[in-house]
Amino acid sequence: MKKIILYPAIVIMGLSAFTACKKSSSSTTTPTSSKSMTATVNGKSETTTNLIAVNATMSGVTEMELTGTFADGHQLLITVFGFTGNGTYTFNTTSTSGTSTAFWITTGTASTLANAANNGQMVVTSSSTSGLSGTFSFVTNDSTNVSSGSFTATY
Repeated sequence: MKKIILYPAIVIMGLSAFTACKKSSSSTTTPTSSKSMTATVNGKSETTTNLIAVNATMSGVTEMELTGTFADGHQLLITVFGFTGNGTYTFNTTSTSGTSTAFWITTGTASTLANAANNGQMVVTSSSTSGLSGTFSFVTNDSTNVSSGSFTATY
């Protein structure tokens, strides 16, 4: 008998806990800004249809990553290890991990040294805890020329 009475009491207490919590009428919103990435790739103007930005600290190293997807399925990936905010980041030609890298990825291929930047840089002109903006350019090991790149992204 005690179990039958105790069970409805627990359910009523649980429901009252949910109904007692009321969403505040004043809310804090994250400032919105456009997420965009544009670049000229081998002379063709490209604009992203989707841009994802991530800024995370792992094992004491801050990593910032931008991944832009274009209408034709190509992707542009920029990763900066040791990200500190505004400044110039030079892309490394010898490795695809542990340093700043950029890739121009064609549909159905993977990030490899062939489509990695063998020279170039990203210049972050504005950064905060909520996002960043700047410019980039690079040439890949397979001679893809990515120039006049710019981005604005939120985390």
